[in-house]
Amino acid sequence: MSLLNTFKFDKNLKRFAVDSIAHTIFYGVLGAVIALALGIELKVYLAMSIIGTAIQIVSGGFFGRFLDLVRRLMGV
Repeated sequence: MSLLNTFKFDKNLKRFAVDSIAHTIFYGVLGAVIALALGIELKVYLAMSIIGTAIQIVSGGFFGRFLDLVRRLMGV
């Protein structure tokens, strides 16, 4: 791997991390507002969010493989 490719990889990794954090904050706040408006207790919402995040982390590899398959089938 050349130095230029390493830099691109690092840049993409940083972009992915920032995008993930922004996604979590944006949809976390939006989800909390909706949950509270629907009358769901904050404790229940936080518990559901933590469990959902854990499931996403654990299943991330499976989704990545599925995404690769779909991209391959679509020719992208």
